[in-house]
Amino acid sequence: MTEFTREGLTYRVHTTESKGAGPALLMLHGFAGSHQSFAHLLSQLEGFSRVMCPDLTGHGGSLSRAADPTARYATKKQVLDLRQLLREQVEGPLVVYGYSMGARLALQLAVSLAEQPETGFSLQHLVLESGTAGLRSASERRQRREQDRALAQKILTDFEGFDQNWDTLPVFESSTEPSPEINKKMRDIRRAQDPVQLAASLRAFGTGSMPPLHGKLGLISAPVTLLTGACDSKFSEIARELLPLFGSSQKRHLTIPDCGHRVHLENPTLLCRLLSEIAAQK
Repeated sequence: MTEFTREGLTYRVHTTESKGAGPALLMLHGFAGSHQSFAHLLSQLEGFSRVMCPDLTGHGGSLSRAADPTARYATKKQVLDLRQLLREQVEGPLVVYGYSMGARLALQLAVSLAEQPETGFSLQHLVLESGTAGLRSASERRQRREQDRALAQKILTDFEGFDQNWDTLPVFESSTEPSPEINKKMRDIRRAQDPVQLAASLRAFGTGSMPPLHGKLGLISAPVTLLTGACDSKFSEIARELLPLFGSSQKRHLTIPDCGHRVHLENPTLLCRLLSEIAAQK
């Protein structure tokens, strides 16, 4: 475990090293997750010189000490945090993978790097699992912020009820169930969260609060892979709408049979094979 600090917030980052000459890999988890959300994948990943799994702001051990940490968890600050982490830890090519909330953050990072490239590292491939580019209209964003505020209040006042209800949300419907071991691990990760911090993360970086990126996807020239489960019709449709907007000449949308929103939990072997194939590309 490594740590780095920026603007008073210390990130916890699980980092694995190897002797491989391939790219570095940054993995960004979903809401109520942590670096441990990817623990079941790490032994199956091949070809990466380094794998970095940070606890994102308000999750795990990456927590602000502010009385109200909401402002510190805003989109722009998170992107600047990740850029500093990468400047400190990466030289050369980089693959960025994100799931759900992490996919939204990965996309924000990719656009930021396209607008202002770094000299020490470069984006080799962007992999987004069950992600969005935000909500196009102001009315949609306003409605979603209201929903997120209500959920944040639920987290603060009835965290047990939030936890029990989370896995039953319609977005997670699938014909494939994660293994009992993985299900237990994800519940343990969720139950270990700090409700105040988690609620602040939702208010700061919920889908209604993040800046929409549809008009900037054309800036991304690196190869892009969008990954959705066939049972997740909502995010599969979002991926189909987003794919033509990317500026990359190498872009694809992979729909995984029998999977829902959580492909990395329901078919982890497939995801690891996909990422390892990307690592081997020149």
